[in-house]
Amino acid sequence: MWWGKALFSLAGVMSGVLIYRITNRNLAYASLWLFSPLTINISTRGSSDSLIILLILLVFHELKFGRLNWAAVWFGLSVHLRIFPIVFVIPIMAHMRWDVRKIFVFGIISGGLCLGLIGLFYIKDGFPFVYEAYLYHFVRKDHRHNFSIFYYPIYLSSSASEGSLLSKVLTFSGFVPQLGSLVFVGLRFGGQNFMFAIFLQTIIFVAFNKVITAQVCWYCINFKIFDI
Repeated sequence: MWWGKALFSLAGVMSGVLIYRITNRNLAYASLWLFSPLTINISTRGSSDSLIILLILLVFHELKFGRLNWAAVWFGLSVHLRIFPIVFVIPIMAHMRWDVRKIFVFGIISGGLCLGLIGLFYIKDGFPFVYEAYLYHFVRKDHRHNFSIFYYPIYLSSSASEGSLLSKVLTFSGFVPQLGSLVFVGLRFGGQNFMFAIFLQTIIFVAFNKVITAQVCWYCINFKIFDI
């Protein structure tokens, strides 16, 4: 059973290498990641979060060095594995200077790969895969290990039936400030400072999320070191 922890730890080390390259060989930034107690603990306890971090870093790395097609491949795979990287699409398009041809190619490759994988696993596992992997996040209500600003109303409504008006309002109300802020920041800063826009979007995504666990806070800490 050790192989999973070894794989996730290897992904963490590879992420450190990518950080070193993305930050123009800044050893201090790479060390902040590699020797962070959170990085070490979450990977070695068997959490797969290091894999999604690695994929997102691969997207940034390929964009930095102008390899658009490979960036699209890693982006499509990252969205398939964990839906939240989709919020970075606006800064990515701004980074490409809103070039229609580049955006089209990027969208075809990343979207095709992501949808193709979704279709493949839908054939294998049916609707339960789609619900557990994607739709569940839109209706999730976690009132226990949750640091969200929406914690208390979620806690109060935890006993409400799933189809009640209160449940529906709480389910979708949090997306309004989150989505609006993500779009604004992506449009405002994406073309000026790509990494800064990504950092702000990560903070916003976490701050307005309905469910904030220790791992989600970890994403914010990690993306802070990419503010270059």
